[in-house]
Amino acid sequence: MIRVGKIKGSKLGKPTNARSGQARLLQVQIGPQLQIVQLAPGAGEDVNPPTDSLAMVLESGVLRFAVASFDGIAPEVGEGERELYSSSGGSKKTRIRLKAGGTLYIGGPAYNLRAALQNLVQGIQGATAGGDPIVDATGKIALALTQIQGLLDSSP
Repeated sequence: MIRVGKIKGSKLGKPTNARSGQARLLQVQIGPQLQIVQLAPGAGEDVNPPTDSLAMVLESGVLRFAVASFDGIAPEVGEGERELYSSSGGSKKTRIRLKAGGTLYIGGPAYNLRAALQNLVQGIQGATAGGDPIVDATGKIALALTQIQGLLDSSP
């Protein structure tokens, strides 16, 4: 059976199945009951869904797993794109977007990787403009960083 409930909190604890180690346990309000449910994200993922987001809970006998969560943030990606983001207060904070055209955006409200690399390149170019003996090496570094910038997109 699949049920939907509201996440009220989370903690690390003993898995609800036979595994050893720790698991992410969610407190999920399903109807009038508050249940402890183990989160089952995909392999290679470590996720802690925000409080008050919705969880899809799969129940089979005594086992219950949250298999998906919805934070209420509207989707923005275009066809063929993928985005990974952190959120707080109902909005995206930091994101990594793989864009359909082959570019990558990494950033958030306080940080943009492309802009940071551009500042670094300009700093290297300014520091080596006066005939410094390391101009060749730093010029190659600046060129490599410029090429990396070409793969990065300046907007999400």
